[in-house]
Amino acid sequence: MGNSNFKELSSKDSSLVDYQRVTLTVTPNGTLPEGMIISVTGSSPLGNWDLKKTRELQYSSGTYTLSFIIPTCIKGNLSWAFVLRSKEGSTICHERGPR
Repeated sequence: MGNSNFKELSSKDSSLVDYQRVTLTVTPNGTLPEGMIISVTGSSPLGNWDLKKTRELQYSSGTYTLSFIIPTCIKGNLSWAFVLRSKEGSTICHERGPR
């Protein structure tokens, strides 16, 4: 998974950058088809943050839980967008944060 880089960074550079986990929960309306494409993007005062590399996604009973490891210094100013698309490309669910 993509978070191994961040674990290495946080242990090596803990005096410079503090990392922490942020969890978002999204419950789309209606049922979702199999094989959807999930896109997550984020931005912060430090510029765009590539959440694709830092996400862990879990699905249970209609709820998606996305877990991110990000620098603590941007936590209060992190914005995000969560998009589910079908294989055909139509948007099923679109939510924005922060929450």
